[in-house]
Amino acid sequence: MPFAAIVALWLMPEPGNTVTARVSSNLEYWTRNLFEIAAAISLFVPLALMAAWRTRVHARRYLKGEGTGWQGVVEAGAVGFGIAVLVLSRGILTRPAEAPPYIVAYGGIALIVGLAVGFVLRMAAVLVLKIMASIGDRPLD
Repeated sequence: MPFAAIVALWLMPEPGNTVTARVSSNLEYWTRNLFEIAAAISLFVPLALMAAWRTRVHARRYLKGEGTGWQGVVEAGAVGFGIAVLVLSRGILTRPAEAPPYIVAYGGIALIVGLAVGFVLRMAAVLVLKIMASIGDRPLD
């Protein structure tokens, strides 16, 4: 997802009334872009680590017959909602009376996106576990 966002920003055309002047060398230009990309991606690293860890936990429970993995989908939705509230926290704290509609709107969108990401991760995990079981390999031992 971070790569998709970066590519989308690069491919968006600039407005017609904009002029871009570059006075740096190609090396400086690409190095600066590389650092900007690294900064954008580094924001997603904690989320990726959390998703990997929780996917492993739910996969182990699924293999033991103790869970179906749907708890992971709900957790992903909750993380999405939590991120939205974290982003809105300054506004929530400074104007608490005006915050509820924003929390509902943006939190709801983030909840839905989190549920969608969790659903995709669950489907991918179940698919991998089924394929591993069909070839006789015992994953996560």
